[in-house]
Amino acid sequence: MGEKRLYYGLIVAQKVVYFLVEAFGVNLPYNFYFYHFGPYSDALDWNLQMMKSFGLIDIGSDPQKTGYSIEVNKKTAQESVQMAQKFVDKNRSEIDKVLKLFGTYTPSGLELASTILFVWKNNKDSQTKAQLRGVVVEKVKKLKPKFTQKEIEKQYEYLIKQKLIM
Repeated sequence: MGEKRLYYGLIVAQKVVYFLVEAFGVNLPYNFYFYHFGPYSDALDWNLQMMKSFGLIDIGSDPQKTGYSIEVNKKTAQESVQMAQKFVDKNRSEIDKVLKLFGTYTPSGLELASTILFVWKNNKDSQTKAQLRGVVVEKVKKLKPKFTQKEIEKQYEYLIKQKLIM
């Protein structure tokens, strides 16, 4: 295996927060709907843009030219940390789990994993357990044809193993 690379940016932020809310039950005011790169929240995007306008974060072009980068503004870093500390302390366990499970995923990998969870959550109550896997894999394949069925099934199994889906 090669060196692990940490990914960051708007897509990564959307997917990490999606996992915090939907897989680990962290109480955040975000509703997600399916969008081009998987689950997406307008409210989260708006909050990121507001944080940028208040100078808390900088959103710029990713140096690798693959999207956007998000970095804490060094001038306000200490203030930002203090404001967020209560939230982080309250949700430390869930944040650590999301970062452990998905922290080194590529944006594309997060897109696939979060799409599987999104489709599973939206179909789990209308399908029998025996049918659910096939339905989810088929719908994800239709939504995300760039992923092979093998990739989808492998990620589905990983989410089961991690007890994020059943």
